[in-house]
Amino acid sequence: MNAESNEVAGNVTALKPKATDVLQVTMDDGRVVSFSGKRKLNKDYTVGADGTVSWVFDLRNGKSVKLVVGPDDKLSDGTPTLAQLAGHGGLQKVGDEIASSDPEYTIDDAAVDVESICERIAKGEWSVKREGGGGNAGVSILIKALMEFRSKSLDEVKAFLADKSPADKKKLREFGPIKTIVDRLESEKLAAAGGAKPEELLAGF
Repeated sequence: MNAESNEVAGNVTALKPKATDVLQVTMDDGRVVSFSGKRKLNKDYTVGADGTVSWVFDLRNGKSVKLVVGPDDKLSDGTPTLAQLAGHGGLQKVGDEIASSDPEYTIDDAAVDVESICERIAKGEWSVKREGGGGNAGVSILIKALMEFRSKSLDEVKAFLADKSPADKKKLREFGPIKTIVDRLESEKLAAAGGAKPEELLAGF
């Protein structure tokens, strides 16, 4: 992390984050656009009342590229252009929302997130605060534990967790009776995956 020194009382030097440089660029259409850090491209889109979608791609060198696609526009093979773009965008959105570098974020957690994202979009909910990826690590095991803990259905547990933050979910996982179930489920999952059990690995140590 970039940082700069700040002298404080007692001759102790503290570090504070260095503000990200922002470059103001006048685009070729006269607009002034801000580029943070080393960002090369800013992008945005608008949807018109007639179903037309307009994209604008602003580059750091002042070049601005615009794309406008209407409901009747088609690709060379006859595919509606907007439908093709929507298909690609849907794949990108789901992929972005489950992207995570958290090693504890499992494929089962990702499956829960994909289903949740698709349900939200089907209901017309697009701009929902993103939790996915690392934020939902361990949620699949928590769902199973809560189903067992209170004898609830999958849908009931998912509805219960819908507005819970990652911190809330972590608290639930660590709550005594639920943690006991979580630990057992995780142990059973490891056993099902094959290989030596932890107690076997520790034998003779």
